[in-house]
Amino acid sequence: MANVRSKPSLNSSIITQLKEGTILQALEKEGEWHLVILPARGNIPETRAYVHQSIVDVISTEISSQAMTKASSLEKSQKPVLEQSKAPPDRATEPKPYKKIYLSAEFNAGFQEESLSSTYIDTVYYETATSDLGYEVKKGTPFLAAVGFRITRSIGVELGVDVSSRNLESTYSTSIPHPLLFNNPRTAGGTGSHSLSENTIFLNFVFGARFGRFGLDLFGGPAYIFSKAQIISEMSYSQSYPYDDISLSTSTKEVSMNVFGFNGGARILFYFTDTVALFTGARFIGGKASFDPETGLPYPEITLGGFRAGGGLKILF
Repeated sequence: MANVRSKPSLNSSIITQLKEGTILQALEKEGEWHLVILPARGNIPETRAYVHQSIVDVISTEISSQAMTKASSLEKSQKPVLEQSKAPPDRATEPKPYKKIYLSAEFNAGFQEESLSSTYIDTVYYETATSDLGYEVKKGTPFLAAVGFRITRSIGVELGVDVSSRNLESTYSTSIPHPLLFNNPRTAGGTGSHSLSENTIFLNFVFGARFGRFGLDLFGGPAYIFSKAQIISEMSYSQSYPYDDISLSTSTKEVSMNVFGFNGGARILFYFTDTVALFTGARFIGGKASFDPETGLPYPEITLGGFRAGGGLKILF
């Protein structure tokens, strides 16, 4: 009988004993000990254990059927027989470990832009005065950075921030009745340049797949947008005798709004190594905010985020 031990040491515990002629698969050799596979026995699952080289005969094979043919001639051996495979099936098919943490950074081109306009009416000198106020929200160039954690090889989460700044162009005009002449309004107008900033924090659920050097990530989740815009808060006119013309002036106010939104998209990756990849992708950040200066003037309701596309770098640890 040959003793099979839990570790490659004579001081380790004995798992079982083998009869003469028993055939086992050997995975590798550690010093004077062979690492072998013990088949499942009753309620005991398949396990790995060690036998000393002095108590076994070794046959080296490439094909299992050939090993059994050789082993049949050793059935009367005084020692157990080891079938030593060059590529143990369980190790040959064992998946490579994957990186669980990654950092990504990317630059995007924003495509969201819109035109907003409003008209308000007042009564001046017993006639109707009309004023118009409009905004052109321009495109931006957002920058994004994120850190991710892969729960499994294909599923993970990522936390990131998207930083964007856009121009906000205003156009305003007014028509004021003449104080002395009926149906003889005076008009004035102007333009202004303001700013709109959007800083978005998002939490994405990520599904990823890799095909050789290429990969695909699909992601989506909630977003919280911190936005700030310069808005026209007051419009006033001035006049002097003979009242043929008026001068129009404006003042602005910085209004902050925080809103919940949604972030989602996809990216295609090219892996230079298992730790470095370049990617291109697109995403959509959705949100809407009303920038009310609380002075009575009409205020814009601006669509935040929008569609953007670009590329960046992903580093895995």
